[in-house]
Amino acid sequence: MKTKILSIIAIIAMSFAANAQIDRSTMPTPGPDPVVKLGTAEKFSLENGLTVIMVENHKLPRVAATLRIDNQPYFEGEIAGVSGMMGSLLGRGTSNITKDEFNEKVDFLGASIGFFSTVLLQDH
Repeated sequence: MKTKILSIIAIIAMSFAANAQIDRSTMPTPGPDPVVKLGTAEKFSLENGLTVIMVENHKLPRVAATLRIDNQPYFEGEIAGVSGMMGSLLGRGTSNITKDEFNEKVDFLGASIGFFSTVLLQDH
């Protein structure tokens, strides 16, 4: 029993000694920059005019999709915040399906869906 206790104390003492040898007054040198390899983007238009930009990566069995509706900016004036509120209300159920039923269907697919609106101030 004494040898086990002494062994544990010795291991703890050695770990403290190893930590004491690190010079924390100098910043460590950074490692190499990571290399990000994306596949070649494939761009095409559907019959309804929707432009699709797709990059395939078969390493994980996962699909991610984003639908961006590029509307012209407008001044909300007295009703500021309505577009944000509308985005937050999407996915909360309709007259045909409740919020819980909608969430169950999304969960059954193993998916996640988010709705939001944002203002992008960019020159095109």
